Amino acid sequence: MQAASQVPFTRLHGLEVLNAFELLVGRNAMTRDECRVVQDQLQDDLASQRLVRLALDFDQVFTNASELSRGHTAHTFTRSLDLLHVAASHLAMCTAFVSADDRQLAVANATGLKVVDIKTASAADSPAPSSVLDLWSAGVDQSKARPEAEADWLTTSTTADRT
Repeated sequence: MQAASQVPFTRLHGLEVLNAFELLVGRNAMTRDECRVVQDQLQDDLASQRLVRLALDFDQVFTNASELSRGHTAHTFTRSLDLLHVAASHLAMCTAFVSADDRQLAVANATGLKVVDIKTASAADSPAPSSVLDLWSAGVDQSKARPEAEADWLTTSTTADRT
């Protein structure tokens, strides 16, 4: 698997990543200083355009997530936020979906996305990934990604999952 040079980053990602690291701080699994380091790494990825801001029509994301719910939730027990992520991936024209959430992965797989489970991804999946983002970016069709031009797209306090 070859890693792409850029990964789309939406407002949904910004919220999810921020919240994930705030939960780690709240659970004493990460210090506030470690959280700041990760926030700085995210800002570096945005500045270098390794992460590219991507605007999505969230009315359409919610409409598509509702359709996914009707087709998949009864047997996958997928949460609404999981469905929003899968719907957003389709709207962003991604070809792969990277997650550690089995329910998200099940719906992504069922709807035609190549899935990468970061809980089980091995070195053979990607040559020496420097972060989870390397695994995620492996299936993104960069020719179809649309970078967001709005300067206020992302708050300065968001974070990224780096290993």
